[in-house]
Amino acid sequence: MNIFSRLLHLYRANGLKTPLEDFTTEILVGILSKNQEILNCFVNEVLEIPGDNFLIGSQEHFISDIGILNCRVDIIIRNDNIFCLLENKIGSSEGYEQLTRYGKILDKYNNSYETYLRYCTKFYDKKDFRSHNFLQFRWHDISKFLKKWESTELINDYLQFLKEHHMDYNTTFSASDIIALENFNPLVLKMDAYLQKIKPGFEKQFGRTKDQSNLKQIKDHSRYIFIKERPFGNGYNEIGVGFDFKEAPLLTVWVWCGKENNNLGLFKERITSSTLPEKFINNGKDWISLRKPLTDFISSRQVEVEIEEWFFDSFKLLYGFTQLTAELQWNLG
Repeated sequence: MNIFSRLLHLYRANGLKTPLEDFTTEILVGILSKNQEILNCFVNEVLEIPGDNFLIGSQEHFISDIGILNCRVDIIIRNDNIFCLLENKIGSSEGYEQLTRYGKILDKYNNSYETYLRYCTKFYDKKDFRSHNFLQFRWHDISKFLKKWESTELINDYLQFLKEHHMDYNTTFSASDIIALENFNPLVLKMDAYLQKIKPGFEKQFGRTKDQSNLKQIKDHSRYIFIKERPFGNGYNEIGVGFDFKEAPLLTVWVWCGKENNNLGLFKERITSSTLPEKFINNGKDWISLRKPLTDFISSRQVEVEIEEWFFDSFKLLYGFTQLTAELQWNLG
């Protein structure tokens, strides 16, 4: 959980009502207001409005002419020639005649500015609104735009926040997506077949495993796996085995230790010492892993055999590590 999600959780934990829409909007306005170049590019590329030297504000109140006196707008963008109102939606839909009310507000600025109305949503919410150069777009477009500056720590944190709340997904299907869908079920069956074949050998050395809801694992973690829970000490940890395709397709075997485990400190000492075999990688904190790119097997004459052999060799290496670290109180029954 990144810093923005933690802050939102803190508000909610203290019983404060902080709508996700307002929270997300205020962070976006804060990011854009601190950098004129990014703000200008955002207006030009995402909002599709030409110009420069824009100013941005949020939660500004206006007088409406259709019976609602206090009309609060999420984001207002302006310069000497442009006046734009932007409404952001995440979980909710358009308020009562909201776009019509915003249009009435913009009518008052028609003589002095070029007026624009923009509507951003997370979900599909098609609107037939024709005045004030109306345009609607999705939160994915904002995420895609900000990725050009993801090396900036604040923006990277915000991108992770959008990802955690499922606001960064591009739902446009490409030709490669169609091909992937055609092959999805056969690939799942292949991964499942491998795991079922190697599981008995794993359980013989490490004990009973727990099957995962692998469709959820694919969606949340881009992996297809089985695990053994609580292999050492008291408190949660796990040994995991399977396929990881978050960045590139990999075979992987790992050990991860949760912070509540009583042996986390000792585990950290052991994985950062000479006790750890050279083929393992680690983060110096709470996990070790053996990994092998799936592409390494493409040219093999016996792909199936070599993949299985890699897993079994990895089990031997991991078992050897458990024998060298008996003080962790391994429970491999």
